[in-house]
Amino acid sequence: MSEPTGAPADTVRVLVGRSGAAWRVEATPWFIGGQALIYRAIAEDDGHPVVVKVAREPGDPDVRAEAELLLRLGLDPTLGPAIVPAWDVGEWDDRPFVVLARMEGTLQDAVCAPLPERLALLRRAVDAVRTLHAAGLVHGDLKPTNVLLDGDGATFLADFGAAGGGGSTRGFVPPETIPGARPSPARDRWALAGTAWVVLVGALPSGEPASDRAAFDAAVPGRAALREALLALRHPSPWRRPRDLAALDRALGGARAPLDRPLVAAVVALVLLSVPVTDAPCPEGYTLAGNVCARADGTRLVRVPPARFRMGTSGPEDADGTRDAPSHEVTLTRGFWMMEAEVTQAEWARVLGENPVATRTTEWGALGEGPCATWLGDSLLGHDRPAVCVSWRDVVDYAIALSTRDGLAPAYRIDGDDVTWDPRADGWRMPTEAEWERAARGGETRPWAGAPERDASCEYANTRDASAKDRYPNDVKCDDGAPVLAPVRSYRPNALGLYDMHGNAREWVWDIYGPYGGDAQDPAGPAWGLDRVMRGQGWYDSAFGVARRVVVPTDTRVPTGGARLVRSYP
Repeated sequence: MSEPTGAPADTVRVLVGRSGAAWRVEATPWFIGGQALIYRAIAEDDGHPVVVKVAREPGDPDVRAEAELLLRLGLDPTLGPAIVPAWDVGEWDDRPFVVLARMEGTLQDAVCAPLPERLALLRRAVDAVRTLHAAGLVHGDLKPTNVLLDGDGATFLADFGAAGGGGSTRGFVPPETIPGARPSPARDRWALAGTAWVVLVGALPSGEPASDRAAFDAAVPGRAALREALLALRHPSPWRRPRDLAALDRALGGARAPLDRPLVAAVVALVLLSVPVTDAPCPEGYTLAGNVCARADGTRLVRVPPARFRMGTSGPEDADGTRDAPSHEVTLTRGFWMMEAEVTQAEWARVLGENPVATRTTEWGALGEGPCATWLGDSLLGHDRPAVCVSWRDVVDYAIALSTRDGLAPAYRIDGDDVTWDPRADGWRMPTEAEWERAARGGETRPWAGAPERDASCEYANTRDASAKDRYPNDVKCDDGAPVLAPVRSYRPNALGLYDMHGNAREWVWDIYGPYGGDAQDPAGPAWGLDRVMRGQGWYDSAFGVARRVVVPTDTRVPTGGARLVRSYP
């Protein structure tokens, strides 16, 4: 009997469910989650497309309970408009499975749709939650990716968290939640408001009322009633949240006329342009491992989908009042694969034959010039630490060499001192500023690397902290355990699964520095200028927010500056 692992099987598996129906399952998982594998499948008798959700562990009680729950709910005609249709349940080598209707996409995929379409989809999501609650049921893990869309624009709830105590996705779990406690309707309402906020604004609310209102009004002007209805549902106290969704329903538009076919086609087109990571094949030479694309040499890529988001800041993360401001809306129409971690010293040496940390000197401010390898007795050397002391032009050379080694078309062309970027090339390159900030924010609004406040950022980032108090003035009260460079992946990843986006080493981006303008689509910086931009913080830097911009001459090589490369979708 074949095992439901991430490795492709030799043959397609046919499963027989409790109903006696047979389901022909594709050999390779379509999606790999924390508890379950999702496979595309078809009904053996008529070829109807479905998906099969299979537990990763034998006898998994949560997946088994969810399978039984979905099948039971699917037989209740009053819940038909709310719950993803379930056709069958069964066992795959002692692993419970459930057969579900195959959907076109999720609410997360619709974030770039025109506002009327998003409002219509959210009205249907509210209807689904109200139907569920009216039946005395709770979802427990509401978020944009768990609200599925069919080809007609209808919404269905999936991936129930009630059986196992609810989901744990940060930003969709309210502050009163106790681990292991059964979810409540108040929790669903909190998560539903967060889901709607993400679909409308492009990121979760930060919890700062003034900045949240400003961000919402900029993204959805003239909808104050909708803004206040969502904020009321995000009240920290469950007792202060409205007990029904009537106000939210009215603010979204109330009446729900059927979606017409042109509108549905537009939304589905956006879904197809913004498919989840596991919908798109990994680049050649990579295999799917969890939610990343992995290669045998250890390179791991995270897919960053297209999105609309707020870039820059005029709020608490503003570092100098002008350079990082104003906050403005940016649309990225193309996604990209980004290295999960910063380029390490070992990776740099394998490609260019030199470890810059070991061979180069740097300017240590008042201390004068010295070796990049040490700082006040602490070593910066390490095969798994970021490659620092590299200039912008060094990173161009590395990207070209890595592309050539991997058989890709280099994204950069060099003509004397001029470097041009060919956006059509499939080779490695630096992200643009907008791409970097989109990836660093990961759909969240917390500016301190995902932490709730600045003095809690050490769990997520290596910056100037208490561990460095004997070497230079510490800046945050927490202790990240690293006075200088730390090995990559030493801290918690952000919501997209990217490590060290905030801290450890600054990262060069493509853009020439220029003041922010207004709203933009796929910005790539000014056409000319003297300096380039680094993003993110280094181990020696203060814990500024993710919007912080560092303007640096292109020939600068500092022990806090490194690189992380991306590849465009084909």
